[in-house]
Amino acid sequence: MITAVSNLSKLYKAMRALRIHKFGGPDTLKLEDIPIPSVGDSEVLVRVHAAGINPVDTYIREGAFAALPKLPAVLGREIAGRVEDVGEGVSSVKVFERQLVLLEMY
Repeated sequence: MITAVSNLSKLYKAMRALRIHKFGGPDTLKLEDIPIPSVGDSEVLVRVHAAGINPVDTYIREGAFAALPKLPAVLGREIAGRVEDVGEGVSSVKVFERQLVLLEMY
């Protein structure tokens, strides 16, 4: 069993996220403060140092992609950062490890 305390969630109550609340052009992108998610048993919380927005994110923003997320939605599935917290069922990564991640589609 891995026990870790997230320094991020203790220091900060919110994180920055690029979100859309409606589909459309670049003006629909909003940089917002949103709550830091809690970590489930098989989940990992990564403090993002860099995120990638690619053409698929543009199609999603425009509402022109086959699989559209529920709104509001956070764009950018490619991230790099450090592990802040891990769920009890996670043994493959440890807190403070660097990670390059491709997040699941919505």
